[in-house]
Amino acid sequence: MELEPLSPASNLYLGILFLCTCQYDRAVEQFRKTVELDPSIINQRGLLVLAYAHKGMYAEAVEECETMRTLPGGDLFSRAVLGEVYALVGRRDEALKILEGLKPRLEGNLLLLFYVALLCAALNERDQAFKLLDKACEERFGGMIHLKVFPEFDNLRSDARFRDLLRRIGLPPQRTEGSRQQVETAT
Repeated sequence: MELEPLSPASNLYLGILFLCTCQYDRAVEQFRKTVELDPSIINQRGLLVLAYAHKGMYAEAVEECETMRTLPGGDLFSRAVLGEVYALVGRRDEALKILEGLKPRLEGNLLLLFYVALLCAALNERDQAFKLLDKACEERFGGMIHLKVFPEFDNLRSDARFRDLLRRIGLPPQRTEGSRQQVETAT
């Protein structure tokens, strides 16, 4: 960030750091900045939606989904994160409907697959989430490096399949509170 403060990628990863350490105020602020730097990148908008949702800013999350939908390639991603927002606010039937509509569209789109795995985790559809995460792992999707720290996967951590995924990725099996505190202190 010191070398390239206007780099969308650097700003995006700083936002991810805040999101993964449950610093949602800072994550929202950082993702907003990142969107200002390059409003066309779908992933950063999806992460902004997740940060809004974790803060309880559901109206803002839905509004951002609508903006995502208008961008090239944004329709599918906006549906995936909107489904997660619906799951978080207890609109399970609507979230499941979105999930069913996205399933046939996953082939060859690993980023969307990962977002749909997040949706499955939010719905506590564990078997489906693990099936998608296994596929992402097999395909060597780079976003899997965040598996261990994404708060969306907290409800999967106690499952032996989660520990197996971490092993296959090459990550240590446990995320400790001490490491989270170290990250928060560093930022």
